[in-house]
Amino acid sequence: MSEPALLILEGIFHDPGEGLTVFPEDGDPLPLSAQLLPYVGERVQVALHHFPPSPPDPSLAGGGACLWGGFCPCGHAEDPGWLYNLSLRGVLEHPESGKWAVSGAPVPLDSIMLGHRGRLVLFRDPEVDPDRGVEDLLSEAEGLLSLLEGLRGTMKS
Repeated sequence: MSEPALLILEGIFHDPGEGLTVFPEDGDPLPLSAQLLPYVGERVQVALHHFPPSPPDPSLAGGGACLWGGFCPCGHAEDPGWLYNLSLRGVLEHPESGKWAVSGAPVPLDSIMLGHRGRLVLFRDPEVDPDRGVEDLLSEAEGLLSLLEGLRGTMKS
């Protein structure tokens, strides 16, 4: 497990021709496959959602999360206030089809997120060993507190 326990990708989801990529407001483009492949086969929790700019602009589709400018394959033309939100827990999969899934449930990165500002949050879901002792549980709790403190710092910036 050399990859961090927490992965947060936030920006515009776009395919420049080399595959779906997240373009953060400040920073280099992040190809999704390169970011997610290290977690394949791991138990994870995944949250994926449209993420309008702050403050959102209610006059724009998705509060400004939709960048299609009129026609949107997700339906923002018909329902401009709609924002996508997904939460899954299970094993991250990347089958031969190239479509991402969590324990068989699709993660619609290319269909729902393409052309939208969004956020993908993934973190390892630790396996529970029923034979662990109190010391192990305390150690894990300290690690989770550290992870949450890091997340709090990320959310404040």
